Amino acid sequence: MKPFIMRIVAFLFLSATVSAAVDPNTVVAHFGDVPIYAEEVTFHIRDQVALVAVHFKTRHQADLSGDNWLQYYEDEVPLELLMERSLESCRRSKAIQVLALKHELAEQLPFPGFGNVCEQINAARAKGRTEGRVLYGPLAYSPAQLYKYKLTNMQNHLKTFLADVESQGRDALQEETIQEQMMNMPVTLEKQTLNQLIAEQVGASTSLRSDLGEP
Repeated sequence: MKPFIMRIVAFLFLSATVSAAVDPNTVVAHFGDVPIYAEEVTFHIRDQVALVAVHFKTRHQADLSGDNWLQYYEDEVPLELLMERSLESCRRSKAIQVLALKHELAEQLPFPGFGNVCEQINAARAKGRTEGRVLYGPLAYSPAQLYKYKLTNMQNHLKTFLADVESQGRDALQEETIQEQMMNMPVTLEKQTLNQLIAEQVGASTSLRSDLGEP
């Protein structure tokens, strides 16, 4: 990323720290014609913050905090890498969702409003527990846990479906199919809103430094 562009990103990043929080129902990108909401992208950003921090700690001995997210470390900029990895992770997840829906293997994940659905599921599980029903899994899901659980189920159903229609190995065929779907989902960004969302998550990521083994 060129210095001029980095100054723009820095301005957006620092401005975001004093702006109102991004509404979870806000569209921050499109993958093809599929809208991507802040609520869903946030799951991926939170996953990637610690991984990117570990990467820069390991490769560059850099402690990412504050403006360090905007610095060059050789040819890498933490904020830029965080955005790239978060979007790629989200696009892969969305490709799995699109394929599962296409083959009628699962229902569409409810975005926006996934957090509300999680609350309803937890309420139903709590009621079931008081009624003596057998529950599998946690007593209550966080939205991120439920999201990963449903994605994992979608991916497993997709793997089984593809293995039933082809003779290739399941893992290889599934990955090829997901990659093909991702190629058909070009990325269009609402850059300012996305930068603000990422800035919020980086600002809230102090607790994730424990992943680096730091106090």
